[in-house]
Amino acid sequence: MRSITRRFPGLLLATGALVLSLGGTASALPGTNSVDRNDIRSAAVNSSDLRNGQVKTPDLAFGSVSADKIGDGQVNSLKLLDNSVTGADVQNETLESQDIKNETIQSEDVKDNSLTGADIQEGTLQGIMPAQTRYVFNETAQLSGAAGGTPATISANCPTGERAIGGGGAWLIPTLNGGNDPTALDRAFLSASMPVPAQPGTAAATGWQVAGRNVTGTNRILRVYAICVPNAIPAS
Repeated sequence: MRSITRRFPGLLLATGALVLSLGGTASALPGTNSVDRNDIRSAAVNSSDLRNGQVKTPDLAFGSVSADKIGDGQVNSLKLLDNSVTGADVQNETLESQDIKNETIQSEDVKDNSLTGADIQEGTLQGIMPAQTRYVFNETAQLSGAAGGTPATISANCPTGERAIGGGGAWLIPTLNGGNDPTALDRAFLSASMPVPAQPGTAAATGWQVAGRNVTGTNRILRVYAICVPNAIPAS
């Protein structure tokens, strides 16, 4: 040590001056886990000082992550707890069909009376009768039932804006129960019962027609019925 002080006196003086300028003394940290938050200057830690994957859920204050901290498209179904998203979390009219997994919506997911005819493609409905269903009828005058009988054809037309989905006819005695009792005789024939127009596959039948012959020996009328529904399901 004697030879060093003799040969480098200037080095020793410079080192002492540096220690004094830094506060006079230098102390080492006591050991592992010895740095607490009082040892860190405010705003001194940034992302480059953190090891990847080291910030966990317990390190985040409740409500501290806001929408602007999340990149667009970064949250998917795997990031969401089952049944955690409610209607209040979704902005009105922001969901489109491609946002919903096929066959995931069931009847209990739809609010009662919230769907209207505009929400449903009519061609997909099966076995459902429109609420507004009516039948119309038409009839001939009394026709003789003399030998050889009297042939007749009669039709009933649905109102404008409606179509026929069925129909039929009957020979009736006008004076019997107001003409509401059908004729149960094998000599009051119906030879045809069909939609108008009668071509197969016609989707917009406008009415129904029947044809027959009365050979009962009693005057009767031929009545035809058409079952009509609206061309479009009316709004409720």
